[in-house]
Amino acid sequence: MSVPPPLPNRRRPDWWSRNWPWFVPAVVILALGFMGAVIVATMALMKSNDAYRNALARTQANERVIAEIGEPIEASWMVTGTVSTSGGRKEADLAIPVQGPRGKATVYVLATHQGEIWDYEILTVHIRETDEYIDLTEFTANTP
Repeated sequence: MSVPPPLPNRRRPDWWSRNWPWFVPAVVILALGFMGAVIVATMALMKSNDAYRNALARTQANERVIAEIGEPIEASWMVTGTVSTSGGRKEADLAIPVQGPRGKATVYVLATHQGEIWDYEILTVHIRETDEYIDLTEFTANTP
């Protein structure tokens, strides 16, 4: 009777070699989910700011803006800019994309808050189709 040949001396693959096919996609999906959550939370914080809400209300109530892009005027989900607080002073520097049935525009806001009211240094609507700028800093309708 002959002796069978010895089995090859194979080392067992390490953890990374066995698990990378599922581990890498899982990490990528988790990282993308985390970044998406951060973006959504940031947009929610910016949209909850009084400077944002007041600027949007003034834009939606302005007759010239309504004449250019139509009504209803809706804000896009993506707001860019910064909102900061230092001591009792708040500052907002925002670009708010809006659209109506007849066109699109961007609301530019540069405002400071100290005390009870926001002081709008810049509150301008840029109509994209006509390249027109509408100044809302002097707008005095019954909006906040």
